[in-house]
Amino acid sequence: MDRSVEAPIIMVVDDTPANLGLLEGVLQRRGYRVRAFLSGLRALAAAELEQPSLILLDVAMPDMDGFEVCRMFKARPELQHIPIIFITVLEGTEDKVTAFRSGGVDFITKPFQADELCSRVRAHLSISARQARLEAHNAVLDAMVAQRTSELAEANQRLALLDEAKGAVIRMVTRELRTPLYGVLGIGELLIDEKVRATEAGDLTDLYQQSCRRLMGIIENAELIAEVDLRSGAAARTPLRIRQSLADAAAAAKADRPDAQVRLQLDLLESTEFLGDAHLVRQAFRALIRTAIDLGPSGSPVDVRCSDRGNAVVVEIESHGHSLAPDAQEAMGTMLCASALETAPSGFWLDPAVAHRILTVFGASVSVRALEPDGALFVARLRTAPGQELTVDSMPLT
Repeated sequence: MDRSVEAPIIMVVDDTPANLGLLEGVLQRRGYRVRAFLSGLRALAAAELEQPSLILLDVAMPDMDGFEVCRMFKARPELQHIPIIFITVLEGTEDKVTAFRSGGVDFITKPFQADELCSRVRAHLSISARQARLEAHNAVLDAMVAQRTSELAEANQRLALLDEAKGAVIRMVTRELRTPLYGVLGIGELLIDEKVRATEAGDLTDLYQQSCRRLMGIIENAELIAEVDLRSGAAARTPLRIRQSLADAAAAAKADRPDAQVRLQLDLLESTEFLGDAHLVRQAFRALIRTAIDLGPSGSPVDVRCSDRGNAVVVEIESHGHSLAPDAQEAMGTMLCASALETAPSGFWLDPAVAHRILTVFGASVSVRALEPDGALFVARLRTAPGQELTVDSMPLT
């Protein structure tokens, strides 16, 4: 292998020809390719055409000293990476400081020892090579990160489009279901009125009406989940009075379940507020209260309590009836939990999913635990800060 082709190029700059000859001979005997120049400006022009691997630069030169030459090299982005070693008769501390401040990597005083000079040249060539490899590696990593970031951005955009499409499909399906469903429900009422004997009409009517409410509830909840998904990134956040939101939600839940007993124990001041969307938050609490009603036998009471605990507002909704199965407790904290709640006494529709989704959008947490011997307790924790959005501690399921 031709060593002269692969050997590093060492640029030597000194205004004394004898010094140039000496340095050139020492370096060539060590296998380096040498480019010698009597002035800094000529060396700078040559470096722009063929970059050296390292520069040995004299300090005391006419017209332009080595410090200024070094600063000119470092001012050029394409040349600033080249290590520069000063060779000079100057030995003062101030001169060494100036050398390093101007961009030099080392300082050798004259007269120099050939072995010492070559040792320092090898050391700085090695450092420069490792730094070049590191920069190349970092460039590859930066390119990989940029590519991955671009891929993730594209994937996120596709997910956003899919989410929007999912919401559109849900809205379309539920809208299309309403028209034939109204027809089926209307015909069913006529058939019950006309064909069923009076002694049987009561039970069948109750079953029929319960089924109608369930069908309509599923459609309404599906539409609401789609609405929350699409609005979650920019949902309105205005100050809401918690007592009023709970009172409105309880009234709406009682309208859904006319035989229910909902007992309100609201210990908050009338002005206690948190940030959220009035319609969505009311729907969330309505869904939780309705779930608690459905957990108990017909007519069993549901207690709704709220209290201010420092900077947190805790809402508790207690059902006095059937207990929850362990898998139902775990599923209550998930977005889509209808299948896991099949063990519940009367079925939850999508109410828990609606409540969980809305409350988490506004920074709240929602959980449930079984009570002994029977019953269940739903807990929503809201943390308020005046003029700020909600930041809520996690409340794990127990």
